[in-house]
Amino acid sequence: MEVIRAWAVTPSIHQFRFSLSTMSRLILSALALLSLLPATFAAPSLTIQNEKLFGLGVEFNPTLKPSHFLNPGTERTVGEVTEFPLGSDLLSVPEGKKRLIVADNDVSRSYKRLSYFLTKNTKHTVTDVNSECQNESPALKKGVLIDKEHTFEKARALLIALAADPQNEVWVNSARSLPGLTKYLNIPGVNIASEHGTILIHDNVKMEVTLKEADDIRAELKKITEKYESAKISTKWAQNGAVYVHDPNTFEEMKPAIVEIEAFLKEKHPDFIHRQEEGKAYGEIKHKDADKGNFVDKLIATGRYYKAISLGDQATDEGMHIAMNLMNERTGTKNFHSVIVSSKDHQKTYAAHKLNSPKEVHEMLEALVLPVNKELLKVKITPDK
Repeated sequence: MEVIRAWAVTPSIHQFRFSLSTMSRLILSALALLSLLPATFAAPSLTIQNEKLFGLGVEFNPTLKPSHFLNPGTERTVGEVTEFPLGSDLLSVPEGKKRLIVADNDVSRSYKRLSYFLTKNTKHTVTDVNSECQNESPALKKGVLIDKEHTFEKARALLIALAADPQNEVWVNSARSLPGLTKYLNIPGVNIASEHGTILIHDNVKMEVTLKEADDIRAELKKITEKYESAKISTKWAQNGAVYVHDPNTFEEMKPAIVEIEAFLKEKHPDFIHRQEEGKAYGEIKHKDADKGNFVDKLIATGRYYKAISLGDQATDEGMHIAMNLMNERTGTKNFHSVIVSSKDHQKTYAAHKLNSPKEVHEMLEALVLPVNKELLKVKITPDK
């Protein structure tokens, strides 16, 4: 009996080797099983969580359009929209309450130099064009905060002065990727929403989602740009989609390229769309439900803003205006203001109000700057070149 107990408690060398061999096989089998499921553990998140921004346990999915956006309200022309009353107290907030200011960015590239470069360099490569785009300095355009009189320096000073007030929360909400927003990234107190809300920078903290389909889309777009050399297309970086510009004189040459782009998306990535505004020599491929308005809707749903205003001048800004309008409907208030900055009477919009120019925008926003921060508005104006 003693011998049996000793054998049971103290395994032989043969048994010990057998146990190790069995254990090794089990471990290897488990590792092999795990290796078959990399996406379970490595898949990028499709939501952003930030308690300070959205609330405890709240998730923001930039590619999930709010259900109430299915009924966006009445679309009108700019000519039919009433002007936002300058000098009014529509944006005043009681002490201790928050005001949200969210605006489209204005820094865009002028394609005149690019067009000249492409015309004079008929043997250009895609690398040449990309290099030319990167070296090209941003040009002024009539937008929300910038025109010939109101340079970027003045717009920057205004944003700094607004952000210096703790009652204000200031956002630049853009369809552009972060490389296209470099001038805004170092403005103190100003937050950034990039690529239709899929990338956020709030209080210097970067949050983002990564849409895995974008890699394949960018690769295919590159092939198409190389195939249609006569269209003189240049691709630009975007994390969650793809962007291109082309010579303003090659709209006809672009048509077959666009047909190919859209056919590819329909077959391979039906959740993505090609978007190109009429008459503009650039386009983008984006998730069909990614929209600036999704982010604005999530922000104002937190309930921390007493007043809010959206300022935009393009079709991609309409979601912001819809979010403001629908919040008024849900709350039974008129505290959420949607403003299109445009003097184009036939332009379509959901905005409830309009301002005609950046000059009027500056007048309206400068009235919100605290007296103690007025000095921040004094800048040397750089003349348009």
